[in-house]
Amino acid sequence: MLTTYIALSSAPLIWAATKSSFWERKHSLAPLAVACLALLFVALVYRRKWAWVLLVLFEGSVVISLVVDRPAFVWIAVDVISFALLISRPMRAHVGIKISPSRPGASRR
Repeated sequence: MLTTYIALSSAPLIWAATKSSFWERKHSLAPLAVACLALLFVALVYRRKWAWVLLVLFEGSVVISLVVDRPAFVWIAVDVISFALLISRPMRAHVGIKISPSRPGASRR
């Protein structure tokens, strides 16, 4: 699950890095942004909750921005699937976030 998430989330960045415009002066912070994201991925591998929270906020904002930006369908699918993987139960368990299972008929206090 973790490997799939990192591979899907990295795909748009790797694709962008193959374009010459990624390396132009007007996008001078793009390589730095990719390096920061890579550090978050490493922290996620080491089960850091703070990295998971930051990635959820980032991925969530990316999914919301899809309404305005309207990129190619393949990138929409990649972003939505990677967000779903990130918030999935196995990924939450990986970073130690415990969510009690809801049981039908259980009273809520």
